[in-house]
Amino acid sequence: MSAVFNHALERKRKLVEFNPFSTGLRLPIGKASEQSRCFSDEELQKYIEVLAEEYNPDEPEMTWLPLIMMYSGMRCNEVAQLYSDDLQEIEGLSFFRICMNVERNQRVKSSVARDVPIHNTLKELGFMQYVEKMRQAGEKQLFLNCRYQASPGYYYSNNMSTRLNASINLHIAEDKKLRLYSMRKNFRSSLDNIFTEKAVAAVEGRETTDLGAYQIFLNVP
Repeated sequence: MSAVFNHALERKRKLVEFNPFSTGLRLPIGKASEQSRCFSDEELQKYIEVLAEEYNPDEPEMTWLPLIMMYSGMRCNEVAQLYSDDLQEIEGLSFFRICMNVERNQRVKSSVARDVPIHNTLKELGFMQYVEKMRQAGEKQLFLNCRYQASPGYYYSNNMSTRLNASINLHIAEDKKLRLYSMRKNFRSSLDNIFTEKAVAAVEGRETTDLGAYQIFLNVP
């Protein structure tokens, strides 16, 4: 809303006199509690079992989208908009290249491109074989059922996220805070725990972490 009012203000013939959203407007107290939450260990295990039981080769994105989110922390649309050449390899490490591409209608939040390593578990589950299958078939887009929609939201993932959330409601819990996006929160929570444990171990002299080839994914010398 602030951007709309700024546009109206900046026109040669002003359409409004001021921007009512430029005064540090914030959501009311209590809105934060309405955000999505993480899956519990039991809920996550049950959801993985549901994904395995309901796998449909005609709708592979219904399984791969949540799995990739869980093992990468990527957003749903970042996964849904992937093309086969967005999966690349450097020094033997496979990774997702997440970037903005106007011709493909690909977008990233805050226009920040990044590379995300592909988790070994995804490889063990056959994800790279799926990618190769799509390449051999001459398909450029990785998930064909994820169609770009000019509205609402300009996303590839609109229909997919709605259907996946409905599946979570049906099989796991009717909880508005438990959503597909919760997979991303679970990933971030896991990273927090891992780094905390590593930091404590390093301080106590029990362990040092060798980043090895993964150094290429870090913004450090």
